[in-house]
Amino acid sequence: MRELWQSLRADAARYASQGGWPRNVGFWIGATHRITEWARGQPQPVRRYAVLLPGMALTKFWRATLGVHIMEGASFGPGLLMPHARSMMIGRVRAGEDCLISDHVTIGTNANSAEFATIGDHVEIAPGTRILGPIRIGDGARTGANTVVMRNVPEGAEVRVAAPHTLCPEEERKA
Repeated sequence: MRELWQSLRADAARYASQGGWPRNVGFWIGATHRITEWARGQPQPVRRYAVLLPGMALTKFWRATLGVHIMEGASFGPGLLMPHARSMMIGRVRAGEDCLISDHVTIGTNANSAEFATIGDHVEIAPGTRILGPIRIGDGARTGANTVVMRNVPEGAEVRVAAPHTLCPEEERKA
């Protein structure tokens, strides 16, 4: 229980620059996930189900209204920040502390594996990023908007989308 409260306090502190945690739905989605995961680990059935059932109802509400789904078994270190929680699909990821996850993000598997990613501390995942497969994203790494990450990312690295191919004038005439 102490670890849950410490994580929620760290999450709330990260939302100070976003207008505060009470007004940011990303905080409430993260809190719902944390509390539901805590309830799953409770040995007493009364306590477990008293918290788990409302948590599962809220999880379904977040998915229906905002398109945000965090799978059972996903774990996040303290300081999770989801400032624009919309259209997110997050699998059974293991994420470190002080991670930022933007909107329209998918963290899932690829066709060759049923394993999920491991994300280090202080990682920033930009809008539209797709992280696929059992890869490792190192501490302090960042992804650019709309990137597809399918390989390990070293510590402190930045992954970006390559510039789109532009046709030269001769190729435009042929097209």
